[in-house]
Amino acid sequence: MLPVACGGEVGGTGDGDGQHEATGDAGTDSSTGASDAIVGRVYATTATAASDRFDVELQPVPAVNEFCAGATTTVGSCCYFAPTPPPPDPVPGTGTPATEASAGTITLLDDTSNTSIGTFSYAGGGYVSVPMDASDLWQPGDQLTVSAAGAQIGAFTVSAPALIPPSVQAPSSFAAAEGVQVTWQPDPNADTMSITIDDEDGGIVACSAPDAQGALTMDASLFASFRPGDRCEGSANRETVRYAQTPTGRVAFVTMGWATFEASVQVGDGRHGNRHVR
Repeated sequence: MLPVACGGEVGGTGDGDGQHEATGDAGTDSSTGASDAIVGRVYATTATAASDRFDVELQPVPAVNEFCAGATTTVGSCCYFAPTPPPPDPVPGTGTPATEASAGTITLLDDTSNTSIGTFSYAGGGYVSVPMDASDLWQPGDQLTVSAAGAQIGAFTVSAPALIPPSVQAPSSFAAAEGVQVTWQPDPNADTMSITIDDEDGGIVACSAPDAQGALTMDASLFASFRPGDRCEGSANRETVRYAQTPTGRVAFVTMGWATFEASVQVGDGRHGNRHVR
């Protein structure tokens, strides 16, 4: 997930933000003829302001996962997502709880330290996550392996390296009319980096780049809705994805490094005229 907030609360990581998903080497198993569809994802997140987290989501993933799908404005590898209203509350008793498929007992190992991190059983329609306030469970660069005994989703084993939480250099105050430049130190194990900043109304400016690139510029036109004086918090999320083939489809193992940074929109940005300053 790419949690962002401006005058609000920063969300958690681990289950995607509903709009973006990293991509990696697809990989197929022609010997089994199994589907290339993504039938589930598991996440290992290393964060700066919190501890490590492991999540399991064994649910089908839509086929189209372009980074800027649904964006209002796109400039290069960056885009602006307009605010969306929250869904209406369901009538009591009519909601259907979401359930995940079962892959049986799932085990997470740190191969580098030869440590068993945890065993996760399917119960109540899903798996329990490692709480974000758990003590550090692995170190960046460690090789992590997820194994599943198999059930509705067949048995699988997949490994990926734990990533370094990004150390991002971004301006603490910026003029929306000039855009924003962000730099970071690449992680040799990471595939992609996503940078997001939002406004108080829920609009999101988001960019994606190869992690090795080490820098990106968020075009000024994407900040048209940002108000002078807004105090914003952005996020930096690097990812690597590995896949395991099962008889029903592929399971993606996403390792992430996550951090937040603060920024504010400068007062006196003439482009906004006399708009209300919050």
